[in-house]
Amino acid sequence: MWKNRLLCLGLVLCLLLAGCSAQRGESESSQSSEPDSQSSESGSQTSEPAEEKPALPIQDSTGWSEGMAQIIETAAEYFIEQRDGVSDGELTEADVTRLWYLVNTIYDADDVAFADEMAAPPEGVPAGILSKFVDFDEATRYLFTSHGLEQLLSAEMAGEPYIYQAENGEVYHRGPYKTGYSYQNTMTGYRVVSSSPDSAQVEVSWRIAAPLDWEGECPEAFTTLVLKREDNRWKVDSYNFPEASYPEEFTITEEIRVKLTDGVQETTLSDAAEKEQIVARLRGLTLGTVVQEAPAQDCIAIEAVDNGAVYHRSVAPDGRVWDTLYADGEWVLYQADSSFYQGLQSLLA
Repeated sequence: MWKNRLLCLGLVLCLLLAGCSAQRGESESSQSSEPDSQSSESGSQTSEPAEEKPALPIQDSTGWSEGMAQIIETAAEYFIEQRDGVSDGELTEADVTRLWYLVNTIYDADDVAFADEMAAPPEGVPAGILSKFVDFDEATRYLFTSHGLEQLLSAEMAGEPYIYQAENGEVYHRGPYKTGYSYQNTMTGYRVVSSSPDSAQVEVSWRIAAPLDWEGECPEAFTTLVLKREDNRWKVDSYNFPEASYPEEFTITEEIRVKLTDGVQETTLSDAAEKEQIVARLRGLTLGTVVQEAPAQDCIAIEAVDNGAVYHRSVAPDGRVWDTLYADGEWVLYQADSSFYQGLQSLLA
């Protein structure tokens, strides 16, 4: 009997201990979960939804060749920097390089980044329009001021609009007609001509791509960018694409450069009237003939840059003028009068 009583008592004690242990476990569990819930509530109160960025107006690089994919990805990287970055300080080399690359990519007739060359244009679109912009408004809003955009839309090539806006609102790109250079890849440097906190005139130096079979040094040319800061971003307010023509109100007059060399002396002209006079003579040379005769040893060499046009000419004492810019065993020969040589000689004296 005592054994039965002791057995019952033991069972009661075991049940009481088990109940206390379960109650303690529930309490600890609820306490340990409180900080997590508080942390979750605190996080939900302080976090803000991330700002949604518009889709890039640039093609997906998937499926393109390695070279084309690199072009698209570089344009996308520069565009994101221009869109998302703000400039609180002075104009930097990175700003100029980025804008030069993106703006020339917009103009580039062989562009594969901002425009889809496979998209068929609607009826009524002029011949030569081959590419449709992925999103023209988004592509230009971070790159151009309103004036710069008007200038872009005013550009012409071979008498036709360079950028064509269709009636359905889509924007198309002039095809690769008489084009040959990807100017976005030709920048060699720049200098700031004038600046203020929110505007700058910048002169970019660049070397054009030579014909594929030409291994000589590429001639250097110069182009002006007028930049303005808008929405804390530097944007292009004026720029003349080298292969486009513009109405007079959008045409930038570039500085004329002239360097003369006679094998012994070399001089870079600074007088504006003298430079204009020489370049006017170069512009007037017509009716050249192709010859295999190299320039004479006693020629005076002229290197000139005039509004993006590059001249490399050699002038002989008798007035013959050889075009040496891309000569490789063949030259274009012009005939001027001997006074041209004499005038150059006096400038070198």
